Amino acid sequence: MFRGIHQLFEEQAEKTPDAEALIFEGKTMTYGELESSSNQVAHFLRSQGIGSEILVGISISKSFEMIIAVLGILKTGAAYVPIDQETPQDLVDHILDDSKAEFVISEKNQSQRFNSYKKQLFLYEECLNAINSQSTERLTNTVLPENLYYIIYTSGSTGRPKGVIVEHKTIYNVLQSIKEETGITDKDTLIALANLSFDVSTVEIFSPLMVGGRVKIVSSATIKNAQELRREIENGVTIFHAGPFQYKMLIEAGWIGNKSLKLISTGEALPLNTAKMLLDRCGELWNMYGPSETMHVTSYQVKKEDPLITIGYPIKNTSIYILDENRQQVKAGVKGEIYIGGYGVTRGYLNQPNLTAEKFLPDPFSNDPKAQMYRSGDIGRLLDNGQIEYLGREDYQIKIRGHRIESLCKNDFFLHSN
Repeated sequence: MFRGIHQLFEEQAEKTPDAEALIFEGKTMTYGELESSSNQVAHFLRSQGIGSEILVGISISKSFEMIIAVLGILKTGAAYVPIDQETPQDLVDHILDDSKAEFVISEKNQSQRFNSYKKQLFLYEECLNAINSQSTERLTNTVLPENLYYIIYTSGSTGRPKGVIVEHKTIYNVLQSIKEETGITDKDTLIALANLSFDVSTVEIFSPLMVGGRVKIVSSATIKNAQELRREIENGVTIFHAGPFQYKMLIEAGWIGNKSLKLISTGEALPLNTAKMLLDRCGELWNMYGPSETMHVTSYQVKKEDPLITIGYPIKNTSIYILDENRQQVKAGVKGEIYIGGYGVTRGYLNQPNLTAEKFLPDPFSNDPKAQMYRSGDIGRLLDNGQIEYLGREDYQIKIRGHRIESLCKNDFFLHSN
């Protein structure tokens, strides 16, 4: 039965209110404390008129407060628009103008970035007294699968940031799939590296919180320091979700891992030599694939004997098609473009109907006449064993550290980066 992500957390908080939920800079927060604090934020936001599908910008540094605020927004039925604190000012202005976010939650040290913002700006520190005076009881809130979860901005092939409209059902399906495939439990501690403006942040935050596990938050400064990050991982972390470039950084810093670790690689292609080094440092290695327009849609547990790294099989409620230029399915072993169908397909791009129509197409292979599929721009082929091999881009994009970057000419850097 479908539930909103915040509702899955609420159910867990009822079961284990005294269990640790968050860890940050030597401090901990229990499930009960996180539930009470996020309920107070939700009541405060509701008192300001925030409700179902209203867009709320959020720009809070990595901290307990960041997760409290996200939960508070979701508990009102609203959706959030993440704004990375390192985002250039012109892009901040573009995101706020394009999304028409009715409210922004930020911090005092970020207030100058919102000088041109004409709507309501809440600085967390200045609202604390009002928040702390609110009820700790849960709001009554019904969330439907098709309700808006967030709008996340990605550059993509146009070079202009565009908002991807993501529904609750997409997030729910991804988290349930990761839970089943990786076997995450209440014994696990997952280290959260990604900023909210990366779709993987949702997986890092909520996959542990829906099962009673712990989220270990690390600051942006720690993430950039290989030795500090290594120490954080070696201190009780059991699941690590990162891109190949981060794994390489850690290996070069002398990280040796341990056999109780589950590693998940995502964000860019996983090279075979990097995979082999990781397999020597963990108990399990998973490779996952999916653009921001669909989130994770395939996964595979990498084995030492694998002759090549694939992106694996579709997760549940997901279809992957390899199509030719006429959008006909090709035979196994033949290259084609990767199209994605199922729960992962989002509403499209905010305020860009033409681009949405170009990339989000009717799905002729589905029994549902309303179903759509997403044209990824990625090239792949279906192998005889049912796995999908990723073969690069059809356009001029490359990916560096998980970011889509425009290239001046076609190349296969993404495919062959080491």
